[in-house]
Amino acid sequence: MDIESISYKRLALFFAMGNANGLVGDRKSIRKMLALSNAADSFDELSVPPNYGLDELIGDMAGRWAMMALTMHPSLAVHPGDWLKSEIVDPHGVSINRLAACFHVTRQTLSNLFNGHTALSADMAIRFEKAFGVKADTLMRMQTTYDMAQARARADKIVVDRVLAEV
Repeated sequence: MDIESISYKRLALFFAMGNANGLVGDRKSIRKMLALSNAADSFDELSVPPNYGLDELIGDMAGRWAMMALTMHPSLAVHPGDWLKSEIVDPHGVSINRLAACFHVTRQTLSNLFNGHTALSADMAIRFEKAFGVKADTLMRMQTTYDMAQARARADKIVVDRVLAEV
């Protein structure tokens, strides 16, 4: 799902350029909110906590949402492990040890994910979907967005010989 426009000019600048000058509020939380919104495939995926107060418009605007498609600045990409810990696990008051037991994985596996040392796997995304209701597809798009932002940041260091088609 692409965000088409953001009414608040400072927020739009933050989303599109990564420029936080003049932005009021907790920038880390705003970054996580934008990352989830950008990764979601549909508004239905944003209906489970934390939905950040997303509401459908009413009246003449019924059937529309207050979010519309800018390309998110790469500096706003959030590792899904960080997002899952701060926005899903911590608010539910679940310890890493208990979550590891419920997920049938090691504590170290979750710690590595939450600290951004390992990528979110599809299997782990499904575990979070089953446990908390957050869509695995959304989480995987968040991981892909993060991975691409990291790769783009070092793209000039990636050496490739161009392969040209024979004429």
